[in-house]
Amino acid sequence: MSSIFDQWNFKISNERTTSDITIQLYQEHFCIATVLEAFITSEEIEFKDLNQYVFSVAPNDFLNMSVARFNLVLAKMIRLGYLVADLESEKQKFAITELGVKVWQQQTFQSLAATSFFSYQSQLINIESHKLNKTSVILNKSVLILTAFSLIVAIASIIIAVYSLHK
Repeated sequence: MSSIFDQWNFKISNERTTSDITIQLYQEHFCIATVLEAFITSEEIEFKDLNQYVFSVAPNDFLNMSVARFNLVLAKMIRLGYLVADLESEKQKFAITELGVKVWQQQTFQSLAATSFFSYQSQLINIESHKLNKTSVILNKSVLILTAFSLIVAIASIIIAVYSLHK
């Protein structure tokens, strides 16, 4: 009998790295926090203005974030009840809900964005540390080989010196 994984062609693992996941979480949390922040000055914002605001305050990491991912974040915010959207109108307006205001006041996503950012930075440091550890192991092996070679040369020198004294 085959498992459900075989029937539906599920894979236990994928090609996504920890760095991919941490940057995605950081971008998503930052996006949500920034979208909520955009409503400080207005209860209703057009899509183009919202898009412009988010990407104007976003760090350079976001320049590679696709519009589709941004739209996904907006859809998630609507689904969670933080925003309502009037997509039927010509200007596609968004409004913040009472729940959205509460979440923004509690600084939930601002904290998650900061935590995700530090997690991402820690992941980058871990990657660099791993590379340095590999380099250190290679250097240690090289030094060990050089030390063994020096020991062999020293022993050979002593043997030659002793041999020449007995002649």
